[in-house]
Amino acid sequence: MCRHPLYLFLTMSIVGFGILVGCAVLTLAFGGATFAVLCLTARDEENFLRDRFGERNLAFAARVAAIIPDPRLFSAPQHVTCDVGHLRTSLRAALAFLGLLPLAELRDHLHEETLFPSTPMV
Repeated sequence: MCRHPLYLFLTMSIVGFGILVGCAVLTLAFGGATFAVLCLTARDEENFLRDRFGERNLAFAARVAAIIPDPRLFSAPQHVTCDVGHLRTSLRAALAFLGLLPLAELRDHLHEETLFPSTPMV
């Protein structure tokens, strides 16, 4: 089962991009493929964690939601230290998603010029 909430977020991001470009086939194909790959990855990760941590991991998995986290369980320390390297990585990931917006605009332009057909979303 896909336990990590990031998997759902990534899948929804891909589905959102497909909706943005207005192509049902693209939405279903990329969204489904992304979800399948992430679920397979999650299964392998869970097996690894169960083998490595045994009962402790089973106890953790029993109290943590599979896909959608419970915000009431969130806690954070008053002060945290920030690693700039992680911020750079997050920024690069965000820019990759933002970089898809010009592609969506290009697809719209090509569609208006009848150079790129699409299936209308209902």
